[in-house]
Amino acid sequence: MAAELRETWVETAAGGLRALEAGDGPAVVLLHGSGTRGGPLPGPADLWRPLAGRLSGEHRVVALDLPGVGGSAADEPRRLSSAGAIEAVGEVLTKLGLGDAHLVAHDEAGLAALEATRSDPRIVSCTLIAPAAIIPAGDRQMNLALINRPKPHLARRSLVWTARRLVGDELCLDADLFDLLEREANSPHSRVVMEMRAGARAQIELTEARALTALYARVRDEGVTVPVAIIWGVRDPLSSFERAMLLHTLLSGGACPPSIHAMARCGHLPHLEAPAACAAIIRGQVRAGVPSPSHVVGEALA
Repeated sequence: MAAELRETWVETAAGGLRALEAGDGPAVVLLHGSGTRGGPLPGPADLWRPLAGRLSGEHRVVALDLPGVGGSAADEPRRLSSAGAIEAVGEVLTKLGLGDAHLVAHDEAGLAALEATRSDPRIVSCTLIAPAAIIPAGDRQMNLALINRPKPHLARRSLVWTARRLVGDELCLDADLFDLLEREANSPHSRVVMEMRAGARAQIELTEARALTALYARVRDEGVTVPVAIIWGVRDPLSSFERAMLLHTLLSGGACPPSIHAMARCGHLPHLEAPAACAAIIRGQVRAGVPSPSHVVGEALA
C-alpha cells in the first residue's frame, strides 16, 4: 500500500533542503531536472508524486528539491550546478540516515547522479529518466517549437503550451499540475534564484560542460560501477531514441553494462506519463543489486 508523502526539511550550512518522503525499505532518492537548471519547465520534487506513490509501498522514497528549486535554498551560484546537487544528495543521505540508496534522476540531474555513483559509495544503483541533457555527440536537441515557445515563458499559458509538447500523451496533464508549475515558476524564491543563475550563466555552463566531458572520459575508460538503467520516451521531442542509444553504448564499457527501456507512448516525462512502468523498472534495479543484461523494453511497458 502506498504511503502518504510528507514534507521533510534537512538543514545544512548552505541553507535548508526540502524533500517529500514516504515509506520504508530500501531508499530511493528522486532528483528532478529542469527548475533553475535550464530545462523548459520548472521542476520541483512534487512532480515525482505519481511515481513516489507507487514506490513507497516497499521503499523509503525521498523526492528532493535540489538547491534553488521549490523550497530548497541556494546561497551561491555553485549550488545550482551538478556539484551543488551532488553535495545536496550527500547531505540528505547523511542527515536522514539513509545508508545505501538508489538514485533516480530526470534529464539534467543525470550528470549529478552519475557523478555521485563514482564519488559516494552509498549509491548502489542509478536510473536515468529522459537524460536528454547528458546525451553525447552534440548539444541538447531543443526543437524549434520549444525554443520559440510563447512569451512570457513563466506565464501559465506558456507553461501549459510547453508541457503539452513535451509529453506523448496529454492524459497525464491536469489542472493541478499546471497550478504547481505556475506556482513554482512565479514564486519570489524562484525569481531570485533565476536572477542568480542568469548572473553566473556563463561560468555555470562552462563548469557543467567540463564536468560532462570528464564524465564521458571516465565512463569510456572505466565504465560504470553500479547498475544503471536508462528510461526513454520514444516520443521525446528533446532528443531521439537513436541518440539515447549513444549514451547506452558509452556506459557499456565496464563491468556493469546498463539496460535501456523504451517507452513507446511517452515523451520527455515518463515518470508522469507511465509511472507504473517506471516504478517496475526501478523496483527491478533495487531487487537485482546487479545490472540486468542490456536490452530494450518496448510497447509492453509503455
